[in-house]
Amino acid sequence: MTTPPASQPTSPAPRSAGTAVTNTTSADATGDLTRDEARTRAGVVRDVRYAVELDLSAAGSDPTFASRTIVRFAATPGAATFLDLIAAQVHRVTLNGRDVTPDGEPTARLHLTDLAATNDVVVEATCEYVRTGQGLHRFVDPADGEVYLYSQLAEMDARRVFACFDQPDVKATLDLTVLAPDHWAVISNSDAPEPTTQPDARTREVASRAHRVARWTFATTPVMSTYLMAVVAGPYVCDETTLSTANGTIPARVWGRPALREHLAAPEVFRATQAGLDFYERAFDLAFPYDSYDQVYVPEYNLGAMENVGCVTISEDTLLFRSRPTRAEEEFRTVVVLHELAHMWFGDLVTMRWWDDLWLNESFAEFAGTLTGERVTEHTDAWVSFGVRRKSVAYRIDQLSTSHPVIGDVPSVAATTGAFDMITYAKGASVLRQLAHTLGEDAFFHGVGAYLRAHREGNATLTELLVELERASGRDLAEWARVWLALPGVTTLRAEVETDADGVLTSVRILEDLPQIPDSDVAQPHRPHRLRVGGYVLRTDDDQPAPDGEHTSPARPALVRAWVEDVAVHGPTTPLPGLVGRAAPDLLLVNDDDLTYAKVVLDSRSLKTVLHHPEAVGEPMLQHLVLTSLWHACRDGRLAAPAYVRAALGVLAVASSSTTIATTCANLVTAVQRYAAPDGAASLGVDVADALWQLVRDAEPGSDAQLQLLRGYLAIAGTAEQAERALAVVRDEGPVRGVTVDVDLRWAVLRTAVACGVAGEAEIAAELARDDTAAGRRRAAGARAAAPTPEAKLAAWRDIAAPDGEPLANATMYAVADGLTRVVDPAVLAPLVPEWFATIRAFWDSTSPNVAKRVVAATFPVEAAGREPDLVEQAEAWLAANADAPRVLRSTVQEGLEETRRALVAQGVA
Repeated sequence: MTTPPASQPTSPAPRSAGTAVTNTTSADATGDLTRDEARTRAGVVRDVRYAVELDLSAAGSDPTFASRTIVRFAATPGAATFLDLIAAQVHRVTLNGRDVTPDGEPTARLHLTDLAATNDVVVEATCEYVRTGQGLHRFVDPADGEVYLYSQLAEMDARRVFACFDQPDVKATLDLTVLAPDHWAVISNSDAPEPTTQPDARTREVASRAHRVARWTFATTPVMSTYLMAVVAGPYVCDETTLSTANGTIPARVWGRPALREHLAAPEVFRATQAGLDFYERAFDLAFPYDSYDQVYVPEYNLGAMENVGCVTISEDTLLFRSRPTRAEEEFRTVVVLHELAHMWFGDLVTMRWWDDLWLNESFAEFAGTLTGERVTEHTDAWVSFGVRRKSVAYRIDQLSTSHPVIGDVPSVAATTGAFDMITYAKGASVLRQLAHTLGEDAFFHGVGAYLRAHREGNATLTELLVELERASGRDLAEWARVWLALPGVTTLRAEVETDADGVLTSVRILEDLPQIPDSDVAQPHRPHRLRVGGYVLRTDDDQPAPDGEHTSPARPALVRAWVEDVAVHGPTTPLPGLVGRAAPDLLLVNDDDLTYAKVVLDSRSLKTVLHHPEAVGEPMLQHLVLTSLWHACRDGRLAAPAYVRAALGVLAVASSSTTIATTCANLVTAVQRYAAPDGAASLGVDVADALWQLVRDAEPGSDAQLQLLRGYLAIAGTAEQAERALAVVRDEGPVRGVTVDVDLRWAVLRTAVACGVAGEAEIAAELARDDTAAGRRRAAGARAAAPTPEAKLAAWRDIAAPDGEPLANATMYAVADGLTRVVDPAVLAPLVPEWFATIRAFWDSTSPNVAKRVVAATFPVEAAGREPDLVEQAEAWLAANADAPRVLRSTVQEGLEETRRALVAQGVA
């Protein structure tokens, strides 16, 4: 678990008599919770209320805080149970007035025996702040020394803040009191109260200033799960408004650090929130359930955002833009805002019973946030962005031996780390979209609303949701749920087309190939699909009529949809007799409009069309579907990397979706470094960078496309000449005009220059002097890791896995990992490979599983495939020697191994 701060905490004296039990928070002291244990505990305790007092007043200097909890609950008389708590010290525990403070070796559990019908437990402890983003995270702003705190309690980290029954189905009310410096704001799950200054006139030093201590006493919350409780504290500032709900107006605020106040984008966030509120209240026929709504940008955050009841925390690092954002970034922020808002009903008001049903929370919020973004905001291509980025990642994951059903099998909390992936999010959302399309949206949302009303403030499972959806639609969904939700794997759809000598369709059949999952013996049935098949005709200059009826000369040919058919596909072969007799289209697109979840393989005529005329693929949804099909053909070894690259560059020349441009540029990097034959990868990379540079030059000055293409260029530029072009942009020299040279672009250009060997530590230090902020320090660390030498890559990994001093904060680890994998010649990673395998287990044990998984997945040296001859053998040997390693770590290494094998296959395709 979390490594303690380098300076050991000084613990305050116990508040009352009793044995002080020291808890070192080592891995063996932070016990897991199994599903069976949780089920047993939920059968013993009920009607839980927490009164929690946190003393955060010494956060300016002390790495610990005092936590006092009174837990009141009903129980089965005579039964036994336990509270969860991870603390530096446990000073006193009483049960119904008797001292039950534990003796001996500390654990993460406080055992309670001989319970009464009603019980009062008092726990006084000293807890530790964390730097991993899991628990009560403490961030010190390097610019001014101010301290900012936020909690992240999912999945089971409320126990790092106060003693509790830390599982989703033991819901409780919370009465929270916080002591903190009086210049701070304190935000929690109910509306913020006015603080009162402590009468003892205590002062605490923060950022070299003395401040009096104030008390915040929050109103009792509605019942909720412990992982949804929240406390955010520090000198945050806010913009505020009121939101209209079916029950009247509520206060709403957007918070952030003062240095970033001008970048909060509060009007945009409020506008999206109000639009989402209106949509969800109508769709669910249920009013917004809480008394206020705060959204807080917090630093060093592991997630995009978190749906704490009434107090959403949002990643400052990824969703607060101190430089010019792209349209893709603005869209994603809006969808995240709507995603978290949907959770207030689906996840918070009604919560999963156990982590098996995590998808009930995340799949629905992913679906609802994207749907609402498309329907009620300016981001009308939200489903395009979802498909080209998140859904495509789900296809990739769903072909691995480590894939899992949408409904997870989560035997313990520790296993949840592996469940937070694009199967749970994007596949689940795609399946729900398919279900809504099949049932009809009215019936779908009627069922969802009935489910929310029936289980309000409680817990539920898939079974309860299906009952309401079946009642609303009149359909039996048991088999649908089995094949879509209870089995892993992605099917593949393709059209088999026959024509006569005149090019007329004589037969069209949709074939479904079942999932091929390595080392899996799961029987795979066919899935039912309700989808669209579109026929597109290639129109050339002579075919394009002008509005006045005269012919004109457009700049390029275009694929125009001539017809679309709604069809039901089920089974290995589905004939489409309604298409017989029509002229064969130039592109026949299965799953037009992207309504189901399946990879699509283009027939030979369609593939030839898009490879020869990529510039004709003009509509955003069509661009996504064609590019996604080609990308997976390249990954599957059915299309050579150079052929994919040529087609992708052709579509990029006309692409209009910001997310499509960004994702395709990232895929180009992967295609060159992983899937191209090693002996030709370097020259292909130079060609791709030069082509992207030409697209940057051709783009409208100042446009979003220009910025996205420039970022794509910076990610793949590999020669000194290419780096100098980028540096010329920063100097406002050269042929590219209209680019806003801001702080983040300067860092991106500098990292490229470092990776290409034309800049180094002196330039990094100079840029850091201009931007000595938390973000600037992370960018500097990432730039150093991008240096193109084996020594630099080894040093970067050691900074993460075996630092000389204090461990890196979570966000800095991510920046270093990203820089480490920024390579021009992937062979530079080869010397790192043995040490990487030798140290990943110790690294995993040194930090939180969520942080470790992200870093290990990002740094697995897949790019060394074809350059390090025994990479596969080293991965296999590690798995054989570490059979007892944590399950999620083994899965992460297994996934890297399978991606390496896939890369080697793709490299052999001519």
